[in-house]
Amino acid sequence: MSDSTKLPDTKAASDYTYAVAKATLGSTPLVGHALSVALETAFAPPLERRKERWLNALAEVVASLQTRMDGMTPEQLLKDERFISAALQAGQISLRTHQQEKIDMLKAAVASSVTGDGGNDDQHAMFLRFVDELTPSHIRVLNFMRDPARFAIEIQRNTRSTMEAVRIVFPEFLGNRAFVEQIFRDLEIRGLTTELDPLKEQMGSHPPEPKTTKFGVAFLEFVGIRWDAAKYGTAPKAPDPAPSRCY
Repeated sequence: MSDSTKLPDTKAASDYTYAVAKATLGSTPLVGHALSVALETAFAPPLERRKERWLNALAEVVASLQTRMDGMTPEQLLKDERFISAALQAGQISLRTHQQEKIDMLKAAVASSVTGDGGNDDQHAMFLRFVDELTPSHIRVLNFMRDPARFAIEIQRNTRSTMEAVRIVFPEFLGNRAFVEQIFRDLEIRGLTTELDPLKEQMGSHPPEPKTTKFGVAFLEFVGIRWDAAKYGTAPKAPDPAPSRCY
């Protein structure tokens, strides 16, 4: 590629496309300046748009912490290494998602890192990584598995297996058993749920028991998903994770 046709080194390809489109629109009389400005707003470079979204979300976190913690100021937060580390790690994750559910979890996670919820600093970093790796479907299933029988009964259906309960509560998963089984594996390998044995459950005579471990509950609470005691009563006892098969 010659120097005259080489793309500017300082621009990503997407931003270059945006700049060309903007220049073309601005030079077309039939389109006009007003539409050019509107499209400039709508098609701002995606990376900058997502950075701005996260900074706005972070401002909401700071405002919330000031309300929750007496005497807390933005200046104090900027001196808090836990806050800075969590905000930077969460910010990187926010650039890789368009899903509002994840942004909300990241906001809650940054706040939890300051208030001390969710264990030590290493566990906070681990939980933030989980937000990056897992999908909103994973999180919904993890929360559901805190008490699968109770959630199934809520919609007037009894069930004796976790897989059946998932199909009842999440009809969007119907016909996609492989997807659900992969979610189970992803949660189990991180220690967030106990091992699921579909065959053993089918042979049992009792409703499915809670599968979300204490570690899983701590993760849910770290990202702002708490048990609704007013709606569901006392939270079920979380089981310990199964012994690791890695040793």
